[in-house]
Amino acid sequence: ETPPLQVLDIGCGTGKLALRLAGRGHAVTLLDPVKQMLDRAQEKAQLLEPAPSFPPLFIAGSLEEASDLLEGKTFDLLLCHTVVEYLPDPESALVPLRSLLNSGGFLSLVALNHWQESLRHAIRDHKFDEAKRALAGESFRDTVFELPRKAVIAEELHNHLEAAGIEIIDQGGILVFSDYLPPGL
Repeated sequence: ETPPLQVLDIGCGTGKLALRLAGRGHAVTLLDPVKQMLDRAQEKAQLLEPAPSFPPLFIAGSLEEASDLLEGKTFDLLLCHTVVEYLPDPESALVPLRSLLNSGGFLSLVALNHWQESLRHAIRDHKFDEAKRALAGESFRDTVFELPRKAVIAEELHNHLEAAGIEIIDQGGILVFSDYLPPGL
């Protein structure tokens, strides 16, 4: 049996993934700068049956504050899903991730893809001017918090990760065309 992992979910939102890991016996810390999201994650954690072996820890804060808030603690797995696109300076913000990883630890990073954003505007929303703006690299406001976000180009993200000293082991993509076409096509 594998020992429990120390997991940090940066920008945890409602905690869906981290709480699944807690339910499987891992020690999870959930970090989010949005109080409503952290509150919702705590509510969901209280409903876990059976109760997790390691009670989840909830910390209010951002990726940029993580190192200070966690006071040198390191993790086997960092989850950083749909956070990068909200960062004003992703290159410098990703540097602290390396210091949060245990030796041999892993980072799971999910980011809004530059090409996907323009396809969403064009195919799903039929907003061709916005699709052109997305292709030009302009930022948009998200629909949940009205925060500015900018889709990232995978090659640029690779460069940022390598500059931060994080080795890329694998990369995957999500097919988007089928998500944006009318049913039946």
